[in-house]
Amino acid sequence: MTCRSERRGRGRSLFLVAMLLAFLAAVIGRGVQLQLLEGKRFYGAAQKQRKRSIPLVSNRGNIYSRNLKELALTLQVDSLYAIPNELEDRKAAAKTLARLVSVDQELIAKRLSNGKSFVWIKRWVTREKAQQVRDKFARGIDFAKEGRRFYPLGSLAGQVLGFAGLDGEGLEGLELAYHRIIRGRPGSLLAERDARGRFMLPGGTKVTGRIKGHSLILTLDKNIQYIAEKELKRGVIAAQAKRGNVIVLEPASGEILAMANWPPFDPNYFWKYRASQWRNLAITDMFEPGSTMKIFTVAAALEEKVLKPTDLIYTEQGVFRIGRRVIHDVHPYGWLSLEDVIKVSSNIGAAKVGLRLGRRRLYRYLKNFGFFAPSRVDLRGEEGGLHQPLKRWSNITIANISFGQGIALTPLQLAVGYAALANGGFLMKPYLVKKVVDDKGRLVNENRPQVVRKVISTNTSKLVRRMLMRVIGPEGTGRRAKVDGYAVAGKTGTAQKPSRRSRGYAPGKYVASFVGWAPAENPQILILVVIDEPRGVKYGGVLAAPVFKEIASQTLAYLRVSPDRLNEIIVETEAKDQLTVSRYVPDLSLFSNQDKELITMPDFRGLTLRQILELASHKGIQIKTRGSGIAVWQKPTGGSLIRLERVGLVKLSAASRVTLRQKN
Repeated sequence: MTCRSERRGRGRSLFLVAMLLAFLAAVIGRGVQLQLLEGKRFYGAAQKQRKRSIPLVSNRGNIYSRNLKELALTLQVDSLYAIPNELEDRKAAAKTLARLVSVDQELIAKRLSNGKSFVWIKRWVTREKAQQVRDKFARGIDFAKEGRRFYPLGSLAGQVLGFAGLDGEGLEGLELAYHRIIRGRPGSLLAERDARGRFMLPGGTKVTGRIKGHSLILTLDKNIQYIAEKELKRGVIAAQAKRGNVIVLEPASGEILAMANWPPFDPNYFWKYRASQWRNLAITDMFEPGSTMKIFTVAAALEEKVLKPTDLIYTEQGVFRIGRRVIHDVHPYGWLSLEDVIKVSSNIGAAKVGLRLGRRRLYRYLKNFGFFAPSRVDLRGEEGGLHQPLKRWSNITIANISFGQGIALTPLQLAVGYAALANGGFLMKPYLVKKVVDDKGRLVNENRPQVVRKVISTNTSKLVRRMLMRVIGPEGTGRRAKVDGYAVAGKTGTAQKPSRRSRGYAPGKYVASFVGWAPAENPQILILVVIDEPRGVKYGGVLAAPVFKEIASQTLAYLRVSPDRLNEIIVETEAKDQLTVSRYVPDLSLFSNQDKELITMPDFRGLTLRQILELASHKGIQIKTRGSGIAVWQKPTGGSLIRLERVGLVKLSAASRVTLRQKN
């Protein structure tokens, strides 16, 4: 019996030991599992219980002009928040905060009593207000540093820059288009809590994970942008117009130097403006281009060799019937050369050119000039133009489109198309952002000039340029765009606005425009001016051309573009009390096909000084005169071929001298 009892006792002991060992093994195994295998997960869960992460506004990169002037930057400002559990008297706190930071007291009281452990009171508090709050509260109220977007030049280029909202999200303009690049990493406010979930203050919060975004260097020139906005404002106010816009770009590269809109808006206070004022009219608003379209029709005809500059077109004395429709000219004309069609801006002449060209060729060239698709500029919300499908183009459709009706473009599309005329026939992709750099200034990306396609030949571009230079002459519709010291090429436009309520056009509503470049032979800048819904006078040559002149003259001087005193006539009286400067364009029909440097010398004998000036201006000859009288002798003789650099003399009966110098 004793042996059996001993065996039973040892068995129980062994069982207990085994159970104890198994329990210890389970505990150790569970400990290993918790510490080694699942330690990170439980640590993260504990951190979530102990800490709270509140997202902050991102520290966006800066935006600079091409001159490296700051157009948009991010400032670190205080944002006010509350820990309601730390406040002894929430009603009193709401009353005090409402008085100090100008927030509705009931709204603050509601936030403090909504049961949340963290609430924002006001974002972006001034330094003075923040100090006043700190002086009043020891617990439960604190500040976090957040990035606030600031535009140091106010409304300058406001529609181009756009703005970022209170949450740091880009909402308009470049701020929206490049949001992902310039936003950076927002970061968060990390605060510790006790076992009851209360935030532990002071010193219990910190900002983590914030990385500044990349910065943009634009093609915009701050000074040219200022010039464009200043002169556009004057032009719109003088015309009593509804709105207007200006584009200045480099024809050779497609870089946009200025993009101005009126009325403006200040992105620092974007909430104070109507949403319509945020729009960048250059890319969002379409209009019928009117007479500015005629040169594209003529360029297509020249490229296809349908017509030559000197070919004559009968313009029907101002009334041209196509089926049941009638096309009118402002002034009645008979036979006009192709270049005169552009100079006097004949609707009938352009319509006949388009009809001779045909719908398929006209459509192809307009498409190649970029008028039926967005230009792909680096902005959001760009429109692509409006037109009827090609299969619906009747003769009246062709005629209307040829002189700028029945087709709608954005200002940027029109400017880019003219740039192709100016630069030798290359359609360039326009762009606003030149470089992207990181917060250390290192290059991340760079945009370079990009040729979309070759539209017309270099020779056609030269012919078109000479035609547009005649528009600026004394008999052209764009004479008010003349810039002293520089040859200018350009075209006026006056277009009716389609009615929004019915078919046809709205009575009394027009768009006046002018687009051109300078210097004409070596284009450095191209400028488009659009004046929308002026009152009274409606013509682009009267309203938009003077704005072009002011912007061009100031911009050329700013860029230090040397004057090209070509084709000038300087008239000085014998007493030196009068000085007149004018500019004229050579008559291409006078040039020999074999030698483009030769020109026929006019015969000035028997002409008065005034008649000499008139004839010389028609031939594009530069004249310097002193005195008065009738021409009795000249060298070289009339009818002889001279080279462009030759100098001629005309002797007047009053023994005065006239010096003739042909354009280089």
